[in-house]
Amino acid sequence: ILIGLNKVSQLHKAREIIEKNQQFFESALGETAVIKELRKLPETYYILNEVELSFFRSIRWKKYGEYVKSCKIDHIVVGPTGIFLIETKNGSLQTMQTEKTTPHKQIQRAGYIFFIQMMDQFGKKYPLYQIIATFKQLPQIPYDYVTQLTIDELVDHILGREGRLDPSDVLAIVDWLKSSPYIFNTKHVFLKMKF
Repeated sequence: ILIGLNKVSQLHKAREIIEKNQQFFESALGETAVIKELRKLPETYYILNEVELSFFRSIRWKKYGEYVKSCKIDHIVVGPTGIFLIETKNGSLQTMQTEKTTPHKQIQRAGYIFFIQMMDQFGKKYPLYQIIATFKQLPQIPYDYVTQLTIDELVDHILGREGRLDPSDVLAIVDWLKSSPYIFNTKHVFLKMKF
């Protein structure tokens, strides 16, 4: 009986660990699916995963009356049609609407921080798009300057944008992303993915 109770206790502990980490597992599955989809892009596109941007000090985000200092972006794609900031969500509409910070606001915040740093670096605007990528089709949440797509729609959306970057601009942006002291790739890998 003691052995049986020990096994039941181990099963309860395993279940508890799985439940505590469910969001992490779902997020990892979603991000892996996005990377797999982005690999379909032509090799003129550069992909950076798990990027952190920060300022030396907090700045005011007037739109929301908040101060912002940093953000984390699941994926950045830089290519001939522009710069794409992608936040991956593998949850339900209810989860997206009840999170402390909605993914739409999260990617908009990242876009704001990215835009300011880009303007400081280059002194000009480049086509910048903010995207929420979901596993399945969910009802749209209206949000300024944020596009909500399924993962399967990403490549067509990126290739179909009207923004145009010269190859020299693409390389300048990529070099900046690799070398800025306020931009960190937490996986320590920046690759031009070969397809």
